[in-house]
Amino acid sequence: MKNNNESESGFGLLEVIIASGVLIMVITSSVALSRMAIRSNVVSLERVQAYNLAQEGIEKVRQVRDTNWVDKDPVTDWKTNLLPTTNPETVPLNNKDFTRTISIADITDTELGTNLLTYGITNTQDTIKKVNVTVAWKEYDIDWKIDLVTYLTDWKAKY
Repeated sequence: MKNNNESESGFGLLEVIIASGVLIMVITSSVALSRMAIRSNVVSLERVQAYNLAQEGIEKVRQVRDTNWVDKDPVTDWKTNLLPTTNPETVPLNNKDFTRTISIADITDTELGTNLLTYGITNTQDTIKKVNVTVAWKEYDIDWKIDLVTYLTDWKAKY
């Protein structure tokens, strides 16, 4: 005969359903967290690649400037052949297309401030050029972009 004072052991249907619901929520949230981490890693990797492509664009422009000094032609000055890319350049890298645009522009005296006068620079058009490299790409239906700006100067001494 069964004694009514003894507690029953085991799980009831309600406990199993609640435990299953908690387990499903934990698994779902861990999968979502993993997906977000993977997306973040992919975007970080592509951001580093875009930065390196932008830095390479700046180095290309510096190489042209430095080559102008080395050619020993008296007609060539430091800014000869410093031409911006008129069309964006597509750079495929690791199955991803990056678009690099290089622009070279004159700067105004106010862009670098009035401190230029203290160094004897009165005409920035002949001594300083602004180089802006933009690298753009698309990931997860979002447009991403990196901009690098540098200023090139006529740093070679004139004799």
